[in-house]
Amino acid sequence: MALIGILTLAPAAAVWVLTSGPRSTTVERSTRVAQAAFEEETGIRVIRVALTGGGGLVDFRYQVIDPDKAEVVHLYPPNLVDEKTGDVIDALFMGHSHRGNPKAGYTYPLLFVNRAGLVQPGGAVAVVIGDWRLEHVPVM
Repeated sequence: MALIGILTLAPAAAVWVLTSGPRSTTVERSTRVAQAAFEEETGIRVIRVALTGGGGLVDFRYQVIDPDKAEVVHLYPPNLVDEKTGDVIDALFMGHSHRGNPKAGYTYPLLFVNRAGLVQPGGAVAVVIGDWRLEHVPVM
């Protein structure tokens, strides 16, 4: 009898475990697909966008996944677009950018000047590199 009970409850328990986890909203699923496409096209993964320097700088970090594709960062330096206002943040702090061949697995920082505090913590930006745009990147 106990064996029959276990065999009856096991499939129900499996279904419960598979369906009771965190659920993604449609927006989250589409963001993941967009991120995967962005990574495939640009060869980079966005690690974070965060304010630093008392809010006067935006720290943009990206990791190189495919060094050949990541060369696009040299051809089309990234821009950040504030999703609330549409303002473009494109001025690099002291004009600093990376030179040389990107290396797989390395994480590179870029510091942008946050003119007039356009980007705010808790907001979101789009990262634009050439023709590719990754939206809904949270600002820490």
